[in-house]
Amino acid sequence: TISNQVIATLNESEVVYIGYDIASQEKVRIRVIKRSLCSALDLKRIERESQILMMVNHPNVLETYDIFDSENYLYIVSRFMEGGTLKDRLDEMKFFTEAEVLEIARSLLGAIASLHRQGIVHGNIRPESVFCESSKWPLKPKLGGFTHWYKVGEETDGVLDSSSPQIMGSWCYLSPEQINREIQCGPAVDMWAFGVFLYELLSGTVPFQAETIIETLKLIRGGNVEFGPRFFGCSEECKQMIADLLQKNSDSRMSSEKMLKTHWINPYQAEEKWLVDGVEGMKASLSLIEKVLSFPSRKVASHSKLAISNTAAHERERQSEFLPVVLPRLDSVDMHSFTSADETDLVSSSDELTPINQIVFGQYPRKGSRSNSSQMQNHVSSNETALARGRGAVFGIDDSSSARSGKG
Repeated sequence: TISNQVIATLNESEVVYIGYDIASQEKVRIRVIKRSLCSALDLKRIERESQILMMVNHPNVLETYDIFDSENYLYIVSRFMEGGTLKDRLDEMKFFTEAEVLEIARSLLGAIASLHRQGIVHGNIRPESVFCESSKWPLKPKLGGFTHWYKVGEETDGVLDSSSPQIMGSWCYLSPEQINREIQCGPAVDMWAFGVFLYELLSGTVPFQAETIIETLKLIRGGNVEFGPRFFGCSEECKQMIADLLQKNSDSRMSSEKMLKTHWINPYQAEEKWLVDGVEGMKASLSLIEKVLSFPSRKVASHSKLAISNTAAHERERQSEFLPVVLPRLDSVDMHSFTSADETDLVSSSDELTPINQIVFGQYPRKGSRSNSSQMQNHVSSNETALARGRGAVFGIDDSSSARSGKG
C-alpha cells in the first residue's frame, strides 16, 4: 500500500513514497514515475536503471524488491532505509572520523568491486547515492543511485554511451578523463569518485571546488589534491590512499581490487575474495563459520571462538557492521602462532569450502551478538525472500489515484 508520506521529490516526474508490504506491514520505499512527464530519453534511462537494479545482487547494494509498470506509472519498490542518505548524515555530522570513514569504505568497496568484476561502472558514486539503514551508528550503508551506470563497451541507445566521450554525474565528482571527454571511460572513473567521496566524508568538503563550474573543472584537470587542517588527525596511510585514488592518469589510479588488498582496508590481508558477492557468497561464508564453530581443537563452550575483527577503534560506538575480515578470535600475540596449517585444518574436511585463499567473506553478526550461525542463516534467508518477492500485489500497489493519495 502506498502512503501519502513523501520521502523525496526527485524531479517533476519522480516522487518517492513510503509504502507497506500488505502481508508483513514492513515499510518499503516506492519510487513512482509518471510516464506522461518523462521524455523518451528519460524513459530509456529509467528502463536501463531498472535492468541493473534487478541484476545486481550484493548485500551492500540497496535491495530492489520489485519493478513493474502500468499504463501511466512505473513503480520501483526497494528496501526502506530509515537513515536516509549518507549526504543527510554528513550534513548533520559535518564530517566523519577516519575510523567511521574506514567502516563506510569497507562496506561500499565490496559492492563497487563486485560491479567492476562484471564490467559495470556505477558512474554516480557520491554521498547522495548511499543509503543508510540507521541514522545512528552503525549506519549500515548500502550503495544505490544507479541512474548513470553502464557496462564498458556496450551501446546504451544514446542514453549513456560508454563507447563515446561522456560527461555525467555531479560536477565535483567528475574525473579528468570525463572532463577531457576521453573515449571508453572505464571503472577508473568510479575510483576517482570514490577518492572524492572519502575526502568529503573526512573533511566535509570536496577536494576540487571553485566559484564557477569552469574553474572547478580546471582544478580537477590539474589533479593537485591538498589536505587541509581537517586531515591533521588522519593517518598518513589514509591520506596516501586518497592520493592514490585521485591520480590524474587513470592508468595510475588504484583499482577496486587493489584497494581491497591494501593494509588500510584489509589489515589481515585475507586473500582475493574476502568480500561477499551476493547470496551465494554469503552461503559459502556461512559454511566456513559453521565449520569454525564446530572445529574441535578451537571450540569452546560458548561457541565464541569466531570473532569478526576490526582494527579501526570507533570513537562514538564500537558496534559497527561493515564488511569485516572473519578470523578465529586471536589477540595480537596469538596471531603469530596461527599458521597456514591451522587455516588448512579449519577447512580440510569440508567438500563445500574452497581453499583458504579463495574463501568469500561477508557482513555478519559482530561478537557479543546472538548466535552467529543462526543469525547469519536468517540474514541469508531474508535476502533470498526479498529476491523472490512477487509482483506489485505483494505491496498492494495499483494505478489508481487513491493509492497514491494514501487511501489505498
